[in-house]
Amino acid sequence: MKNNKQYIEEIYKKEKNLRNSKIKNKFYQTEFKMNKFAPIKMVATFVLAIGITVGIGYASVVTYQKVWKEPEEYKITYKKIGDAYIVEGEEKILEEEMADCISKDEALKKGNEVLKKFGINAETQTGSMLIDSSKREKSWVVYGGNASIEIDATNGEFKSLSIPSTGRDVSGRSTKEEALEVGYDFLNRYQEDSQDYEIVKLNNNMGTEEDSYIWYATFERKYGELYNHYDYVNIGWIPGINEIYSYSVESKKFENNPVELSKEDAIKIAEEKDKQIEPDAQIKKIKADIRIEKMNSDAYEREKFGDEYQKQRELPVGEKTYYITEERVRKVWIVTLKYDKIKEGELSGYSYFVDATTGEIIGGEPWDYFESESDIDQYNYIENGSGLVIK
Repeated sequence: MKNNKQYIEEIYKKEKNLRNSKIKNKFYQTEFKMNKFAPIKMVATFVLAIGITVGIGYASVVTYQKVWKEPEEYKITYKKIGDAYIVEGEEKILEEEMADCISKDEALKKGNEVLKKFGINAETQTGSMLIDSSKREKSWVVYGGNASIEIDATNGEFKSLSIPSTGRDVSGRSTKEEALEVGYDFLNRYQEDSQDYEIVKLNNNMGTEEDSYIWYATFERKYGELYNHYDYVNIGWIPGINEIYSYSVESKKFENNPVELSKEDAIKIAEEKDKQIEPDAQIKKIKADIRIEKMNSDAYEREKFGDEYQKQRELPVGEKTYYITEERVRKVWIVTLKYDKIKEGELSGYSYFVDATTGEIIGGEPWDYFESESDIDQYNYIENGSGLVIK
């Protein structure tokens, strides 16, 4: 049997070949206690045929490894140590984590490589480490000339480049069609695997072509009919002179897990969980579809906090309790439940992320997931205010 890495590599290979041929603690029944200072490895299985979570039977008898683990809990209070802003009370563990990061000198060297790649005649001089405590991501931000560059402090990979428009000619303008061509030109120039990405959004900074002096294009990696929103290239530039204003990348890999759960069973799982959380809620509409999404803790928090869920979400940083999950990107059934007879301050609906392979609820959002999505065909461009949007 292939391991996960082999399976994913095989899928990538098939996908690439296909592209080249085209034109271009009750929560989940089983509880896992995690010590955040000493994470443990856990192995568990989820048998679809049993369906013990909601008392329903499934057609498949395939056994899969569980993907959900109880989120890590903590509160944020910022404190500066050296070049880093860290979470107060966790100095020791974060200092140990920093020890595994690339050094400032290495970050400056990487920054110089980025400047050279983008044709910027400057050398990096200073840098500081930033820690995004809500996701526990660590980055070096280095500066050269008037450019700032963000480098992943864990693996040394480039994350973003930003160059202010100050002192540059911003009198140029362009049409959407011209901007689309320029966006693709930048992608092909700076992204080695540009053929694996498709444009999903093209917009500008002022709402009209006549007023806008910055254009933005977002490209995402695509798998069949689905986009990975966490594997993207976002490019901003000044029209007329066509110079880079910003360039950022994200590359959270999609596990490409198989769809073993039916739409009907995914809906049943979401409905059953929702009854446990909101027993009096009246569901007036249900929508479900397959998407690629990232695991998160929101559905877990909704059940954990109950009536205090909304209040917890609105607390200031210093008072709020955060929960971190693994950043796994998987194929899920998005099941959106719309409620009737909503009282003031209550949710009008909730969207559950039901893993398409294991049937576990691995995340959610406190709104209608599909409302922001376009109903147009994914290959067609449409006008939408300040730019073009692709489904």
